[in-house]
Amino acid sequence: MTIPHYDTVRDEPLLTDDAILQRLDDLLEEGAVLRLWFMFLDEERYQLPLLLPMDVGGAPGPDDVEAIASFVSDLAAAVDAATAIVVVEWGDLDRAEAAVEWMRVAAAACTESGVDYRGPFECSPFGVRPLG
Repeated sequence: MTIPHYDTVRDEPLLTDDAILQRLDDLLEEGAVLRLWFMFLDEERYQLPLLLPMDVGGAPGPDDVEAIASFVSDLAAAVDAATAIVVVEWGDLDRAEAAVEWMRVAAAACTESGVDYRGPFECSPFGVRPLG
């Protein structure tokens, strides 16, 4: 799999969930561990040159919504992002339940941050696909 370089895709706005899904599929391989991935779009829905992983380990804790909301809000302000796209990656069925919990935390965090949220998406042993 050849991952596209940002310079080759930066002029293609991601206007639909299908376009976002295709980009995520190009960027992420099959799920291997439990982590969140954050990708950001500007106001015109062009991808910003950021794809950030956040290893999360086990189940979310009581402070994780607030911590992720602060992270998303601060980062979005720093790079003028209008939209956050969050992907939960998980590597085996033992982590599937925790992955769903993390996706709920990430969605709540984006809502709390005030940044538009697209998703949810997952990256699993079955590939990248929308959840829901």
